[in-house]
Amino acid sequence: MTKQGPRQARKTRRNNRLEDSENDYENMTLKDYSNEFDKLVKKYQDENIYSLYENLAKLYEINESNLTKKIAELEEDAKAMQQKIYNDKITINQLIEDNDAQINEYISDIQKVNHEIKQLKEETVRGENVQRENNIKIKRLETEIGQKTRQEEILSKKYTKIQEEKTEIKLAMDALQSTIDEMRNQSQILNPHYRMSYDRLSYDSDTEEEKSFSFSSTINNSSISDGMQSFAEELEEYENSRRTNLNQDDTREQRGDNYGNMIEEISDTSEEE
Repeated sequence: MTKQGPRQARKTRRNNRLEDSENDYENMTLKDYSNEFDKLVKKYQDENIYSLYENLAKLYEINESNLTKKIAELEEDAKAMQQKIYNDKITINQLIEDNDAQINEYISDIQKVNHEIKQLKEETVRGENVQRENNIKIKRLETEIGQKTRQEEILSKKYTKIQEEKTEIKLAMDALQSTIDEMRNQSQILNPHYRMSYDRLSYDSDTEEEKSFSFSSTINNSSISDGMQSFAEELEEYENSRRTNLNQDDTREQRGDNYGNMIEEISDTSEEE
């Protein structure tokens, strides 16, 4: 037991020294390592130990140089990456702004389209209302057209009837005119003292009084042939038959006026025809 005690103690001290040396090695620089190797060379009188150190030092320098270059390259890459990140960030921000602008434009377009749709709906409603009103007007106009058509048919029938009556009246007037012309010719032939023609009797006088006077004077100055009627008497009979409601006791002067008016009426009718 007495022998193991000191041995254990030495072992413990050696381990403590190794731990202390390891702790020192962690904080040593390259120069410190060089000094330590010098001590070992002097202690053990072995140059190989120093050669080993030099090789290790060269290898360390090479590794350090490579690491330095690698670090420089990595720093350059980091700078380039940072620049790229910055550029990408700017691009992303620009894309976001453009996207926001497009979204706002789309929203504005949607609002505009919605407004146009609303206006179209309102116009459609107004158009439907106008269409309904037009349909009502069309129905009313169709009804009026039907009524006008029926009225036109009635008027057409009346017009046809009037035309027929007008034709009949014209034929009667033509027959009357022929009778008057024949009476005038017979009166002029059978009454040589009658010198005033029908046209002069109707149009020469400027006033009704002059025509009445001229016509009365002509009748008073005309002699009637036996068995024949004068032109004045023919007109008198015609006037009496047409105006049955006249008083038979009218004076000769009044009859002359009536004859003059009748002659003017016949003359006007002849001119219109």
